[in-house]
Amino acid sequence: MLKRIGSIKKYLIELILVTIFIGMLFFAIKYWNELFCTLCWKETIWLVKLWTSNKHLPKVRCKSNLFQLAQAIFMYTSDHQGYLPDHQDWEQQVLVYLKNRQVFRCPDASVKQSQYYRLNPKLSGEKLKKISDPKETILLFECDNEGDPVARHHFMEFRHLCNVVFVDGRVRGLPPYEVFNRLQSGLSIR
Repeated sequence: MLKRIGSIKKYLIELILVTIFIGMLFFAIKYWNELFCTLCWKETIWLVKLWTSNKHLPKVRCKSNLFQLAQAIFMYTSDHQGYLPDHQDWEQQVLVYLKNRQVFRCPDASVKQSQYYRLNPKLSGEKLKKISDPKETILLFECDNEGDPVARHHFMEFRHLCNVVFVDGRVRGLPPYEVFNRLQSGLSIR
């Protein structure tokens, strides 16, 4: 009799497990379409996020290039008694402080362009410590072949910005007219 009760318990447990398995199988078949759509929706959201992040990659690389160029200029000034390089051949003067020549090229610029970034001509040969407002004075900016500020980067698909680096080392995007106005305004030197 005891053997029979033990086998009945075992049979009931197996029956419960089979019932649970069949219920899970039925649930999976019934809701497969919803589950599949949910997974596809999540993949679509992931792909959109990936696409938008890659879309802004050239803008980030351009800002990184400007930051590296500014650091090279700062190293140049520390080796030359605090004087900034000449704006005509600043690229050659700071090249020894860089590991890669590619930082001189903006990733969003056309291949035909010969000049990508420009040193503020009013800072040419000036002493870095004599600049009275480093937070507002532009050190480097994106330019076209004529040396004028140019906006290559889209911000929220409607604003074109020109990346600049200030004397204090900050990199920021500004509208080209604002860059032009700041370059034309008088430079305050102590």
